[in-house]
Amino acid sequence: MQPEIHTDSTTPPVDRGYAVSMVIRKFKGHADVEVHLFRPTWDEEDYGRYPWEELIGGAVSDDRPEDPENSKNVILETFTEDESQRLMDYLRERYGDRLASIQCLVLDFPVPLDLTPLSSIRETDTVGRLDLDQIPNYSLDFPVKGVYDLSRHERIENEG
Repeated sequence: MQPEIHTDSTTPPVDRGYAVSMVIRKFKGHADVEVHLFRPTWDEEDYGRYPWEELIGGAVSDDRPEDPENSKNVILETFTEDESQRLMDYLRERYGDRLASIQCLVLDFPVPLDLTPLSSIRETDTVGRLDLDQIPNYSLDFPVKGVYDLSRHERIENEG
């Protein structure tokens, strides 16, 4: 069974802004594990060409410091429309029935100042990282990483 694909019809104010995630049916002894995908690298030129004052906004909480660099990285880690479509096609073709769904949403702009970029999330006993671009026969021309948290997903008791 092919994964369900959910996409957002909103258009971001810049070429980036498409966030892609996938749900793996069974992963490391857990059911329906959501993996948030991101670009770990981007062109440094993007820092200078985006109208940051329009793309990032105020903090959503008082207990976290405002860091515009984090918000910029949140945006830069997302995909372009073309990249997101190619990534979803790749996931569907490569992993097919192992995925429950693939989702592509556009970030809400302006992006709050206190968000943490996916690349900054540290691995723990339950939080891990996938390096899709390191898997043999990876066919996309841009790197893709993923972050998941097993503590948020039900453990599979009997896989037998």
